[in-house]
Amino acid sequence: MSALPALAQTQTPPLAPADAGTRSEGAASVPAAPEASAAGTEAGAKSLEADLAAYFTRAAFDQGILRVTPDPEGYRITLSVDTDFSQLGEASSGHIRLGDYSLVVSRRDDGTWFVRGLGPIAASFDMKAADQSMTMTYQVDNMSYSGIFSPEVGSFLSAAGTFDRTTMTQTTPQSEVDAKLGPQSMELNAVPAAGGGIDFTYSQTGSKLSETINSATDPAHPDQRFPVDLKAESIILTGNGAGLKSKPILDLYAFILANASDEKIIAAQDELKTRLRGLLPLWDQIESAYAFNDVSISTQVGRMTADRAGFSFSGDGVETNGSYRYVYDFTGMTFASPAIPDWAGELLPNDFTLAIGADGVDLDTPARIAIDDFDIARDPPISDAAGERIAAIFKEKMPRFSIPPSRVKAKDYEVTLSGDLRFEFNKPVATLDIKASGVETVINRLQAAGQNDPRALQALAMLQLGKGFAKSLADGKSQWLIAVASDGSVTVNGATVKGPDAPATDRFPTDKGNGVPL
Repeated sequence: MSALPALAQTQTPPLAPADAGTRSEGAASVPAAPEASAAGTEAGAKSLEADLAAYFTRAAFDQGILRVTPDPEGYRITLSVDTDFSQLGEASSGHIRLGDYSLVVSRRDDGTWFVRGLGPIAASFDMKAADQSMTMTYQVDNMSYSGIFSPEVGSFLSAAGTFDRTTMTQTTPQSEVDAKLGPQSMELNAVPAAGGGIDFTYSQTGSKLSETINSATDPAHPDQRFPVDLKAESIILTGNGAGLKSKPILDLYAFILANASDEKIIAAQDELKTRLRGLLPLWDQIESAYAFNDVSISTQVGRMTADRAGFSFSGDGVETNGSYRYVYDFTGMTFASPAIPDWAGELLPNDFTLAIGADGVDLDTPARIAIDDFDIARDPPISDAAGERIAAIFKEKMPRFSIPPSRVKAKDYEVTLSGDLRFEFNKPVATLDIKASGVETVINRLQAAGQNDPRALQALAMLQLGKGFAKSLADGKSQWLIAVASDGSVTVNGATVKGPDAPATDRFPTDKGNGVPL
């Protein structure tokens, strides 16, 4: 599914995703049409070109990749790329093309810029190096959007738009990818954050996704392909963030461009370190979520469908005590394959949710050690001593990991689980609480299936073994409360299933008097 992120995110503004259908209080709304603005002038175009060169380089304008021209509504910024990479080396070549695409911008009274884009966009890229090659095409039939960009905070304060069908193809000697996505829409709103940076929300929806991946399972036999077809009726991307350091990030990018040569960046690395420290913690908090609705994945070995497939992330920035969460969520799943026996198919889950968490994560201290230590003129840039200090921090301050309430549900059973893992004196200490309903029903199904399929009997033996450790609850469910102690012992519902680890002993006994091996 390599093309999915590209199709889902290509048209987003230079911010992270944010919360669907939510507008930040005080966020600027996008005008339906540009406000009354004086026509652009040649002098104004030169001034805007100079400002943009800090972020796109002077060479982009000298080579005609970017152009700024006066427009009756302000200024037109046109991007056009038709570049050969003929200096890649012997037997190597490349070419990138992007047809003219323009934005019309006009400066508003408050210092922000109104930005409007219309029309299709089409790009292609091909590269050959030795015996490897790749060709890619990308096209959006029509893009119509507008927004308000603030140079002061380095981001859009608001943006909204629609996009017609998007197509992408990618070809290599080992694979072909053909992806299509129907109409899309997006909306973004942001406000300056109280502590600096911006607070933002973002949403994007797309419909009628289809993607075919036809790849070789063995590079030695590129003619033997394994096709995968993926379809989704709709895609929804949502998210929000607080305290995103949008302006320092943008300024750092401009600073690196202005000091791109080895000599300049080495001479300016003290300022580079200062700017990197100023980026921390990158953001205060961020959340994002993907949802694919009415999904199907078809291969030569079978077909899987789901009413919904989702992934979400939430987390703090680079802090000394950060928390992070990942959630994978599937509902309404079905599986069909000749390789799956009927009895096994009935036991496969319909719904699946797995949550993973990490707390007490110190990313700030290692980041600052790396920033303080690195020297671009040194190979490697970060010293071994700094690497050892960073490793020691992660060892001494181990994060706490957890499984927030998660579940697996099928027709005849449901399993819920939650737990945590931490370290005491570098020894793992863990608890896992598993509850299950429908265990007897599953046992009966496996017993019946075992009359014709010995594989069912193997599964039955494992389930009965596990049931022997279970505790029966008042509601009819079975429970396994698993605990792992720092001494290596393991208990299930209080019963010991593994004793403590044997004490460590010296491999070579020594004379207690002088420490010489006996």
